[in-house]
Amino acid sequence: GADELCVHARTRVQGYKPPAHWHKIAAIKDHVSIPIIANGDIWSADDARAAQAHSHCQDLMLGRGSLSRPDLARIIRAAFNHETYQALVWQDIQTILLQQLSLLEDQPDKYVTSRLKQWLLYLKRSYPEAATLFQTIKRLHCTDTIKPLMIH
Repeated sequence: GADELCVHARTRVQGYKPPAHWHKIAAIKDHVSIPIIANGDIWSADDARAAQAHSHCQDLMLGRGSLSRPDLARIIRAAFNHETYQALVWQDIQTILLQQLSLLEDQPDKYVTSRLKQWLLYLKRSYPEAATLFQTIKRLHCTDTIKPLMIH
């Protein structure tokens, strides 16, 4: 059997449409003996607290929220521990994006640029600069053309 189980708080039909139904995870947790990990619509420390409260789960899995805020886990940990944390700023995100491009340089440009654009669409939720960059590069398909546009 499984040692633990991660449960997304929506059905396949509901997809990513809010709200996440964390309370339904609690019902599952009450009927199994293995640890349950709650997932779904965790975009902030407040969401993490609410997910824990409604699901009765201590452990959380971050999905799209961590694509929108790459340091979301650190933000949540700092909030839970009543610590100060300096969240990543756009310049930090630019560095991460460029590192990601470097890691993927052996992949086809079409794949790399598609993934970059997809990530920018998530990032724009937290960083308005991502929306601007997306608009600048959305019709480009060559990483060598895109890289210089990412450094401002």
